[in-house]
Amino acid sequence: MTTVDTKEVKPWRMNDQSAGTWRRVRDRIFHRDLGRCQPCLKIGKFSRAMKIEHIKPIAHGGGDEDANLWVVCRRCHVVGLQRAALPTQVGE
Repeated sequence: MTTVDTKEVKPWRMNDQSAGTWRRVRDRIFHRDLGRCQPCLKIGKFSRAMKIEHIKPIAHGGGDEDANLWVVCRRCHVVGLQRAALPTQVGE
């Protein structure tokens, strides 16, 4: 059995009872970003967002604050997963 250090895990990640908290965060971020994929907008493309993603992955030192979350389309989500799997770079 794996133990979880609750000091390191946000409450909405801990159990199914906190799913409502995640829904509120998700709704707030989708509303803020107008449901449009933020990486696509940066290159002038309008894509419907489907997922919430960390801008700086947790594994690379990012946090769960709103400023580190954005909405992404499926394509950008896959790219983000691939990026998160890469080792961190020196000085990042």
